Amino acid sequence: MSAPASPHTSPLQVGAAGLPSESGSGGRMALAAVLLGFFTIMVDALIVNVALPSIGRGFGSGMTGLQWVVDGYTLTFAAFLLSAGAISDRVGAR
Repeated sequence: MSAPASPHTSPLQVGAAGLPSESGSGGRMALAAVLLGFFTIMVDALIVNVALPSIGRGFGSGMTGLQWVVDGYTLTFAAFLLSAGAISDRVGAR
């Protein structure tokens, strides 16, 4: 038989991933922020890919030129994302 639980302790609640779950809303807010960021990035990539035929007709370029457009956009986005992360680390919550 198991020993009775102490009145001063509560059983550990385990979340879906097998980790202890948070009782506050901080975890939900963080999840919402991550999901919103991911959704924004996916919509952004969708817009670029939908615009590719118009870009190709406008510049008279072939498939190679369109690949350069996607690569250039992705590299620029990544550079700004890394820069924003570094700035937020320096200026962020104190």
